[in-house]
Amino acid sequence: ADATGQTEPIQATLKELARGELPWRWLNTRPWSARAPVRLGLVCDYLAIGGHERMLVNMLKGLDRERFHPAVYAFRGGELVQTIEDLGVPLTLGSQGDPFAWRHNWTKRDVAEKTAWIDGLAKALRRDRIDAVVNFAWPYGVQSARDAGVEVTIERLDGPGILGKIEDKSSFDEVVCESR
Repeated sequence: ADATGQTEPIQATLKELARGELPWRWLNTRPWSARAPVRLGLVCDYLAIGGHERMLVNMLKGLDRERFHPAVYAFRGGELVQTIEDLGVPLTLGSQGDPFAWRHNWTKRDVAEKTAWIDGLAKALRRDRIDAVVNFAWPYGVQSARDAGVEVTIERLDGPGILGKIEDKSSFDEVVCESR
């Protein structure tokens, strides 16, 4: 979210998606009606306190549950796991390890868990029949969504430090950036 916690740009994109107004290929091939909620996957690295993580929670709080059925996919948990569970949103974690291990003690086990999660994320998205993914600057989220057959991918950015995490944005259908 921006400094005030606003989520208007991405909420507007999701509202257009729910109304079938965006010319994405899957809207023409998927049986569509106002009664068929969009199965929305929100993908991030971890759920500890941070800008992307707060934005994810704000999105979950603001989503129209008649139009969207959200699910969260994160490599590791953090302080926001309980908040997401309290909202009644399905949550799939790749590891119970320390979300900040990359800062101090990245071990062979961490590497193995991350590799397994990257390989398993596409399976989880496919299992849950996700229609659209909002990716929060996690480099492996885009390819996993494509491997799962998810046809709509949206990149969510909130600052210049995050912009380069995924250098090639050409595979996204939408990029939402609340930053200069």
